[in-house]
Amino acid sequence: MDLAAFLAEAGLDAEIVAPGAHMPTVDTAAMGVAPEQIFKSILFHSPAGRRVLVVACGTARVDVRRVEGLTGFVNLKLAKPQVVFATTGYPAGGTPPVGHRDRIPVIVDTRVTAQRWGYGGGGAPGEDSVGRHCARDRRDGGRCRRERPMKTVEGATDEQQPAT
Repeated sequence: MDLAAFLAEAGLDAEIVAPGAHMPTVDTAAMGVAPEQIFKSILFHSPAGRRVLVVACGTARVDVRRVEGLTGFVNLKLAKPQVVFATTGYPAGGTPPVGHRDRIPVIVDTRVTAQRWGYGGGGAPGEDSVGRHCARDRRDGGRCRRERPMKTVEGATDEQQPAT
């Protein structure tokens, strides 16, 4: 998948940037931003083959039971890297919040949309790229432009946890 091409075609307020440091986890120091401005895209799947992507802030932990309640999917587990790639077209660790290969449900925590902008996966963790994504697009009344229906929910994640 080509995230830069998708962003340009969709007209989204986002760009690919190189932080100049390897970022296997949320690294606010490398980006010079608060943890809330780091967006992580986490894919979950069920034994029945159902998948859902959750976009959360920084060090927040996703409440899987809450996600199951919102989607009706049962026995959700963190997707393995090969499932992430097959579903999104991007490797685990660099998955962006938009531009996926398959159309899947996406839940965006309200703490993400409370940010004016932030950094999410840039599509290629080996290249240490991250995407600077608009969390709220001012051209659309303060809401993100979406390429598929998304749910924005309060409490999809636990309160922020200290970085470990």
